[in-house]
Amino acid sequence: MMLTVYAECREIMSMSVHSLPETPSPSLNGWLQSHYAVSSNAVQYFIGTIICLFYNGASTLHRFLMKRNAGMDTRTVWQASCGVLGVAVAIAAWLAFNIMMSSTFIIHALLHYLANITALIGLGLGAAGAFYFGSEVTESTTTGKNLASDAGSNTEHRSAHQYTRPHDD
Repeated sequence: MMLTVYAECREIMSMSVHSLPETPSPSLNGWLQSHYAVSSNAVQYFIGTIICLFYNGASTLHRFLMKRNAGMDTRTVWQASCGVLGVAVAIAAWLAFNIMMSSTFIIHALLHYLANITALIGLGLGAAGAFYFGSEVTESTTTGKNLASDAGSNTEHRSAHQYTRPHDD
């Protein structure tokens, strides 16, 4: 019973890669079919999609070059297609990384100035509380809640501060 439920859940969760490329290499086609025709989890699906997109692009470039120059060796054109596409992916990844890293100065500047403004606000509020509002602080700053709790307490447990209050209980 439990195994059938597991098998049904696994079948529902399996994802098929959108398009398996038809490459000029029969062994590569078989490998792609056996490994990425059906994926059992999202990571395998993502990796399979990336690999299939790469080989789909290489196959498209291979077909384009073979139509332009029919007399060329198929193996050489396939190797050149994979090499050119690999270099193009590497350059694209390098450019994307550098664009992201060069645009981080904007985020850095925003966070830097936001932290400085927050620090200045904190210092200003601290100074205002200490100097401006500090002159209004009275000796007795007990709230009504504390008076109610003190009224029911025993006199022998009172602190020294409570004995120095200017008013009587």
